[in-house]
Amino acid sequence: MTVAWVVLFVSLAPTFYVWWWIRRHLVEHDEQTLLAWLVLVAGLGISTLLFGLVRVQGRRQREVELANEALRLRDAEYVALNAELERRIAERTVALTTTNAELQRFKAIIEATSDAVAMATLDGRTIYANQAALRLLKYPPKIDIGSIRMDEVYPPDVNQFIHEVAMPLAMRDGLWSGEVRMLAQTGEEIPVTAVGLVIKSPEGVPLHLGCIARDISAQKESEKRLQAALAQLSAANADLVRFKAITEATTDFVNIADLDGRMLYLNRGARCLAGLDLNEEATNYYIKDFAPPWVMDLFEREGFPTALRDGSWTGEVVLRHRDGHEIPISLVGLIVRAPTGEPEFLACVARDMTEQRRLTEQLKNSLAEERELNTLKSNFISMVSHEIRTPLALILSSSEILSRYLDRLPPEKQQRHLGTISEAVHRMALLVEDVLMFSRAESGRLEFKPAPLELNQLCLQLADETASAMNQRCPIRLALPANPAQVRVDEALLRHILTNLLTNAVKYSPPGEAVLVEVRHENSQVLLRVQDHGIGIPEADGKRIFTPFYRSPNAAHIPGTGLGLVIVKRCVERHGGQIQIQSREGAGTTVTVQLPVYVPGQTEQFAKSSTIEDSP
Repeated sequence: MTVAWVVLFVSLAPTFYVWWWIRRHLVEHDEQTLLAWLVLVAGLGISTLLFGLVRVQGRRQREVELANEALRLRDAEYVALNAELERRIAERTVALTTTNAELQRFKAIIEATSDAVAMATLDGRTIYANQAALRLLKYPPKIDIGSIRMDEVYPPDVNQFIHEVAMPLAMRDGLWSGEVRMLAQTGEEIPVTAVGLVIKSPEGVPLHLGCIARDISAQKESEKRLQAALAQLSAANADLVRFKAITEATTDFVNIADLDGRMLYLNRGARCLAGLDLNEEATNYYIKDFAPPWVMDLFEREGFPTALRDGSWTGEVVLRHRDGHEIPISLVGLIVRAPTGEPEFLACVARDMTEQRRLTEQLKNSLAEERELNTLKSNFISMVSHEIRTPLALILSSSEILSRYLDRLPPEKQQRHLGTISEAVHRMALLVEDVLMFSRAESGRLEFKPAPLELNQLCLQLADETASAMNQRCPIRLALPANPAQVRVDEALLRHILTNLLTNAVKYSPPGEAVLVEVRHENSQVLLRVQDHGIGIPEADGKRIFTPFYRSPNAAHIPGTGLGLVIVKRCVERHGGQIQIQSREGAGTTVTVQLPVYVPGQTEQFAKSSTIEDSP
């Protein structure tokens, strides 16, 4: 409630009291009533006047107070504004001081940097250049910066590029960067990487041009060296590709390992030779995985030291296959060195020597056989010469006796000399026939003409001829089939088979010891067996009885060529048959021949069968 209302209520209270008192005490008199009402009205007027006066005075006081408050607020604002201005001035002063310090530091940094930094006006006049820029362009340190123009520090073609390309880009984007050439005071062109700047006002108006450049001569030289190195590397890679293609194509074992022996590369030949999967990682294996302990010991003692000293080591060792068996190899071990000369890798190239050793052994055996064959041929020539001279001497001696003393010799002596001549001629004929037969057999000209033949009759005939030719040395007993059947065989070859077998049996048997000849028919085969009780064949010579010209030592004192059994074997093979010999030294020999009976319509060349030799 305001003061005006308080004054109103306070002033009305006496008025209403006077009006109440008059009305109560003077109610009967009209004059007093009128007076009461006049007092009331007067009191109300005075109260209203006082109320109005108080209201007006209060409003004026309020306005004064508001005006004073506004003045106080404005004074406070002025004080705050003044403080803010003072603060801003202080801050601006600090910022300016800081900026000046930063500018000094920035300038110190620019002066200390190795990059060339310069600033120029828009028309190309230099207004600042640090010492690095002066050193780069070979200017003296104390030169007047303003005397240097931008056009002087670039070759003509670069100036054209800057004006036509670089500056428009810098005006548009604020900067441009790239590689250009600068021109030193000495005329030398210097390759640099440059950043061109356009320094603008806050309103975007270009003010100055700036440039930061770095000498890249060393970098360009390094790039040249790098290009040369890359070219060498490319050539090396091409060589590596060719090397890998060669190593992958070869069947030799090729590997590269680190100095600890861990495999880094295994070619296809190495994986195949060692029994490894083609896709296995080489780094899963070490050198020791392929070398037995004794080979690793040889490497440690001799291989590695020699390779370190001489660059390589060669030797013949063995390679251990994955399944454990060992493969003979010829190995060349290498030490691969870094450009500094330090050992970097171990490498080897190895070749499987299995086939070579087999061939070498075969060659040795062949040479031994050839030497033996030459020896046998020499012995054969000597023997043939002896075999021919002996019957010729007998023939000559008997013929001279008969020519000189025919009329004085009794008939039995004449017959004896004639028999000696006949036997000598027979021996010579057999010898010549054996040599010719062997020659035809070895040259592949042994004819095979099967025809029907009565085998029993042939056996009887040959037994009789052999007995006569051998002067009835041993009886020949025949065990022939009771019902003989015709067979189709080559009679000439069969004659050589039986004649040689019978002659050997009689020749190597003691005089008077019977020789058994047995003939049997078994299905489609003919079985011929000749058995004697002679000197036999030593067990050690059992595998050489079919070697041409070879004769067992226990038969050296008995005339012979060493071709009989060879001819028999060739004739049996020409029939497609088999021959089996059972013999024991001092207990005799049994020769069994199985011949397939030729059937018309089949090929005349039978499959060659293996010879079975038993020497119990």
